Amino acid sequence: MDDLNELFEKDNPETALPELQEAAQRDDTGAMLTLGGLFNGQGKSRLAEYWLTQAAYKGDAKSMRDLAGFLREQGRHQEAERWYTQAATTGDTKAMFVLGNLANEQGRTGEAERWHLQAAENGHVPSMNNLGNLLNKGGKPREAEHWYLQAAHAGDVLAMHNLAMLLGSQDRLEEAEHWGFQAASDGHVPAMRTLATLLQYQDKLREAEHWYLQAADNGSTPAMSNLGHLLKDQGRLEEAERWYLRATETHHPKAMHILGLFFKEQERSQEAEKWFTRAAEDGNTESAYE
Repeated sequence: MDDLNELFEKDNPETALPELQEAAQRDDTGAMLTLGGLFNGQGKSRLAEYWLTQAAYKGDAKSMRDLAGFLREQGRHQEAERWYTQAATTGDTKAMFVLGNLANEQGRTGEAERWHLQAAENGHVPSMNNLGNLLNKGGKPREAEHWYLQAAHAGDVLAMHNLAMLLGSQDRLEEAEHWGFQAASDGHVPAMRTLATLLQYQDKLREAEHWYLQAADNGSTPAMSNLGHLLKDQGRLEEAERWYLRATETHHPKAMHILGLFFKEQERSQEAEKWFTRAAEDGNTESAYE
């Protein structure tokens, strides 16, 4: 079969089945994978597994990954991991990435680091960022910085943000601001808030307000509260109150507590009590003591 995608454009899956099965019987790996996905979508798990397994035994890394993903969905994690490992041994960096994530989720940190390192050294950008996270949490900030930087230069906004936070924690504010700006300019909302915080720390208040506003307008509850703090400290109390109130619209208990504190400072005790009560009911333990 020359083009499976063309077949599906012309025919519905039921019509395509005979041709797909014929192609699969001729050892067409693409047809096997398509049949596996088709049967899986129809809830025919045994047929899906049969064709995905046939494709995987052809030695193609993507086929192994597809089978592993199917097995993982079925809750058969050990079998899935074996197939991901098979794919990784062929040099497949996507399988290495998944194995690194699985190992990390299960607390096998050393193994996670090894898989992400192998993928990162072979150019897999998300693994560079994840490796940076593992190294940073493991108390190896210099090595973490190296991999964050590699991923950031490759255009990974998560790595840019992580690098900004790492550099900011080391008081390397100019570098942190640079990477925070890169990530924020690419639309990464948490980076907008981080950049705003860095700017505020340097008393660049107008710029900080701009980026808090960008993050808040993109739904960041912490940015809404932070913007409220910034405005309150400038005596712009009506604007501050509006942002504190907007933060509570996300039903975030911490935001409710912050609004309660604001009203308490303004000696508006009834309103403060209302928000402390709501925050406590939603699980904020600090409000229970106000």
